[in-house]
Amino acid sequence: MVVNIAYSSSNSYMKCTGVSILSLYENNKNIRYLNVYVITSNVTDENILKLQHIANTFNRKIEFVNASDKLCDLGEKFGLEPFRGSFAVYSTLIMDDIFPLKEKILVIDSDTIINGSIIDLWETNIEKHVIALVPEVGLYGKINSSEDDSILFKHNIYYNTGVLLFNLKKWRNDNISELLISGIKTYKKRFRIFDQSIINYLLNDKILRLKVKYNFYTAVHGISYSTLQKNFNQKKVFSESEFIEARNNPVIVHFTGFPFERPWYKKGITPYNSMYRNYIARSPWAKEELEKLPKNENLILQFYYTTARLLRKLGFYNLYHWYRYVLGQKLKQKLDVIKSSN
Repeated sequence: MVVNIAYSSSNSYMKCTGVSILSLYENNKNIRYLNVYVITSNVTDENILKLQHIANTFNRKIEFVNASDKLCDLGEKFGLEPFRGSFAVYSTLIMDDIFPLKEKILVIDSDTIINGSIIDLWETNIEKHVIALVPEVGLYGKINSSEDDSILFKHNIYYNTGVLLFNLKKWRNDNISELLISGIKTYKKRFRIFDQSIINYLLNDKILRLKVKYNFYTAVHGISYSTLQKNFNQKKVFSESEFIEARNNPVIVHFTGFPFERPWYKKGITPYNSMYRNYIARSPWAKEELEKLPKNENLILQFYYTTARLLRKLGFYNLYHWYRYVLGQKLKQKLDVIKSSN
């Protein structure tokens, strides 16, 4: 079996990328040919050597794909604006160009842990689809401040792009690049969640739905199913049995959301802290201190984040979820109104 995995990373995310790759190798030793590619742009030699060390430890090969030129061309080709001076957030739109000889590839975000075998995921039949994704759930509250409703509710399911299984052969045969170019230039507003907004808006009917266990993201960590259904009441995108399966045996754990929901911060709080930090301890970054949580200059938001973190720390996950996705969205909405009026 030959499995192709790709990560897109920068210097600031290299530690996360390395930990995710380490966990991938650890939990997929039975895959004979596991090809890992790291899509880079201006990455230091030191970080490349660290990733190479991880691969060598598991007797694996790792390849680095410098996509700087292709990413720069992406702005002109698609008519997109860079984010923080880079087009890396749109790299999933040109996987067919970055990997011209590949027919299938699995792309995984750096802020993840691979907690099990990815064989079943890789062998998913996507012959009739150009891409396969896990449904998003964290945007379905009564108030949504992250995504435009014109995209979020255009289709029955809105997907998270933390894990993407590409059928690059069909992507090319169906001229998806041309479809994207035309659609992006037609849309008159800013795509707020970058590639995720674009893929949902333009390719939704070409997506195969994957199970939640393949992208078990922070919004559902430690939460009961009834709480999810109550707070995310705009849509029901997965059943209780699927949720329980993912909670009990997540294949890919995805850390999104607030900084304190990410285990590489010293005061990060997540049910998977010990799992993540166990991998860090085995990585080339073992002797480095964990990062400090950033402080918010807005005192109201700082108080809000501090309280939210405390609820997480004390294990009040369901109360935290309401505080984060119901009360928090109301607060953010009011602050946005005040900011716009000024």
